[in-house]
Amino acid sequence: MAFGDDYTFTGPADAVEHIGFLIVCNKAVTFIANHYGCSPKINLRELERGRQKWVDLGNPLPWKDYDPEKRDLLAIATLIEALADNVAFVRYYDGAGDAPEPLMEFPGQATAIVMGIILYDIVLRTRIQPRTEIKFIDLERISGKEMQNAVQALHEGRSRTHKFRQLISILEKFSTPIVFH
Repeated sequence: MAFGDDYTFTGPADAVEHIGFLIVCNKAVTFIANHYGCSPKINLRELERGRQKWVDLGNPLPWKDYDPEKRDLLAIATLIEALADNVAFVRYYDGAGDAPEPLMEFPGQATAIVMGIILYDIVLRTRIQPRTEIKFIDLERISGKEMQNAVQALHEGRSRTHKFRQLISILEKFSTPIVFH
């Protein structure tokens, strides 16, 4: 899934398109694989099903009722929810062929959360500058406990409101993007 870094996002809607979605997924999977020192295996058919589920879940939502910032957060939380239920789209393996401990049971949820963070990063950057490229992401701003709570909320099948609260608490950590000169 190597895509050029020259793709430019003009806003979060670009991630709904096939190529933008694949780029966001690739960045998330690469980050996780590097962070845990493992190799990913992506099922593109299942990933596309997840993208379509995101579109389907988002269609009935009352988008006009929300201000732009809340609308973006809702779209991202919906993406995470759509992909978190589709655990078959990615697996991670270490050198012995096993998944690293945190990714063993919930690879889809962890990847979906990182994709949501990347998408929120795109939202914030395109608000500042109308065209942006994803070159880096600083996930060190998110604690392991927050990530664990979000994965657990997704896995336990709690209410949508509870899931969204957990996810939005992570996303709001990115309310002021780091700017490198």
